[in-house]
Amino acid sequence: MKTNSILNKIASILAFITGIMAVFAGGKVLLGILPDYYVIDWLPIYNFVIGLSSAFFASVIIWKKQPPCPPHRHRDLWSARFGNDHLANSLSRSCCSR
Repeated sequence: MKTNSILNKIASILAFITGIMAVFAGGKVLLGILPDYYVIDWLPIYNFVIGLSSAFFASVIIWKKQPPCPPHRHRDLWSARFGNDHLANSLSRSCCSR
């Protein structure tokens, strides 16, 4: 295994663990189990949502070593609207070339 692959796996596991911790902390407060300290009203919702995205989106993308790719129709819409095929093609190739 390459060093980058091992580091990606470690980063993915850490992102998953951090996300699950945020979901657990935010979820407890949302269920009404309040900690002994003051909690800002919007923070449990933020923790829960960002924790879910970290645990189930970011960690998977890091594990696969592949950025999310926009569908090609976005490239076509970009070139139709702005008339810049070169930029649209380079944006598409930069993340979809794997």
